[in-house]
Amino acid sequence: MTFIRGFTTFVFLCLSVQILQAKQFGLVVGIDDYKHFFPRAETPPGSHTDLQGAVNDAKLIAKSLRAKGVDLPDSHVLLNETATTKNFLAAYQNMLDRAEPGDTFIITFAGHGGQEKEVAEPLDEKDNLDETLMFYEFDPQNPRVGRLNDDQIREQLKLAREFKIILVMDSCHSGGLERSINKNIAGASRNGGKWNITVEPLLDEIVPKSGDKDNSLAHVTKILATATDELLVTETRIDGQPHGALSYYFAQGISGDADADKNNYVSKRELSNYIETQVLAEMNQNQKPRLLPRGDDTVAFQLVPDAPAPIVIEKKEEPKPEPKPVVKLEPEAKPDNRITVRTLDGSDIFALGSDGRYVSESADITFEPNPDGWTVYNHTGDKIYHLYEEDELSDEPQKIIARTKFLKRLHKLVRSDLPLGEIKAAQSPKLQTIGSRVKFTFTAPSENLQHLTAFNLAGNGEFQYLYPQPTSPSEIGTRGLPVEFQVVPPAGADQLVGVYCTDQPHDLQNYLRNHNGGYAPEPAEFEIFLKQVDCQIGRIGLFTQE
Repeated sequence: MTFIRGFTTFVFLCLSVQILQAKQFGLVVGIDDYKHFFPRAETPPGSHTDLQGAVNDAKLIAKSLRAKGVDLPDSHVLLNETATTKNFLAAYQNMLDRAEPGDTFIITFAGHGGQEKEVAEPLDEKDNLDETLMFYEFDPQNPRVGRLNDDQIREQLKLAREFKIILVMDSCHSGGLERSINKNIAGASRNGGKWNITVEPLLDEIVPKSGDKDNSLAHVTKILATATDELLVTETRIDGQPHGALSYYFAQGISGDADADKNNYVSKRELSNYIETQVLAEMNQNQKPRLLPRGDDTVAFQLVPDAPAPIVIEKKEEPKPEPKPVVKLEPEAKPDNRITVRTLDGSDIFALGSDGRYVSESADITFEPNPDGWTVYNHTGDKIYHLYEEDELSDEPQKIIARTKFLKRLHKLVRSDLPLGEIKAAQSPKLQTIGSRVKFTFTAPSENLQHLTAFNLAGNGEFQYLYPQPTSPSEIGTRGLPVEFQVVPPAGADQLVGVYCTDQPHDLQNYLRNHNGGYAPEPAEFEIFLKQVDCQIGRIGLFTQE
């Protein structure tokens, strides 16, 4: 339908009736306090521990879903003792009974995940281990109680072929990280362990009829916390509260942050790109979520419950370009520029620049004393650097604090309305040894974002400007710019950053060159220069050891 008003033509594009009429139903699970597990601070060696952030995850997701009109009654928000397998299956059946073909189910689980040895058909796992979700009543003495394995979950999902399902599982299934971390610094692990189960099922247990080779789940989009079943998931602290990174950014994504084209619908591709970018950065490249099947442009989530505003194509004269404004360095103070610093022995020698704030469980940066100085860790438990006694009164502690402050703000500046900035490593995120060779490729995310500015933040806090140099072009093309070098001391954690812009950001590059060899830039000043041109940010870590 077309309307004429003055010299402007408005064309309203209608979406399919099926999408407009579709409803969205939610089922949210979050378990910190397990019936048979120990509180984290009181866990005997070899025992399994409760969690701290899973209930926070569930409450945050529930709030986001309800704000967008998702049908989510209190009986479908299962926390701690209400999060039993019986209540979960009852809530799932309730959705099946109430939904119409074409409706969407959003099911999220935050808690422990485990593995169990396959004891009956279908024997479909290469490692002979089924993955499990562990509910409140999980019983280590009888591991068939209080869990659903992947084959059982598949049987339930097959009952909902007429609906679309988004299944978010923020848990892990085994042990082992890509690299070593300090577990006293990092958050609680969502690893529920590996279990041997009895051959005979329980009387009321779901008996699977088919395994993972069954191709009957085309209606299901799975969002998993890690790229493989073997990787560990640890909780982190975001805005001072414990969370699972996947759950937190799923909640932010469905609140609108993942809607890159701002059309009130989040496609699978948008959701996948947003979650992967945010979780990778938040967890310092030690957790890479995955979306199965791979993201495409089909709708995953509708951001408004009723008919969306019409898409408008407006035909009008091109506006004359406005003169470029004069940049004034008058940054406003931003609350999220503050960081929390912790010293494990209570010393305040490193408090300057951190507002004197300390936290008991986690911090943006932690200084741990040892006989010859201090070992410095980031919030995910990676060793950033080692400070020796003679460094304590130098500027190196403040360089590290400035680095942490800058990286924390940089994470907020990734734009959801532009393609992802890419830096690909030829090696895994595990610890690299001094003397080994590593390779990274900076690749423009699109033909419009080919002007690269690259820099590194070394583990000791030093800012290193990398690219472009005076004799090299800033435009790198879509094939990418490969960079290869040898790992040299000091060992720790570097963060390589690529800024991809539509035009060469001369002022930004001059500003960054002036910081070469010194402190990381002030976040607010950097942001002013960054916003002179349309730019996207990419980031990757290099973690090294002696």
